[in-house]
Amino acid sequence: MNQDSYQSMLAIVQSFHDKHDFKNHGGEDLAEESADLLILLIGTAISANFDLNQAFGKNGKT
Repeated sequence: MNQDSYQSMLAIVQSFHDKHDFKNHGGEDLAEESADLLILLIGTAISANFDLNQAFGKNGKT
């Protein structure tokens, strides 16, 4: 993804978060939704038989 597309995506997500004021409202719901996403991601890695830790390292994050 080129940097302009990434910045545009970040701006859209930031706007969504600002609109719904997630910072000040719905903390418990947001925590539960985040946990659901993590479970989905881990399940996807298991089903597709790839190592998330290894993939994370390949992206220069570790």
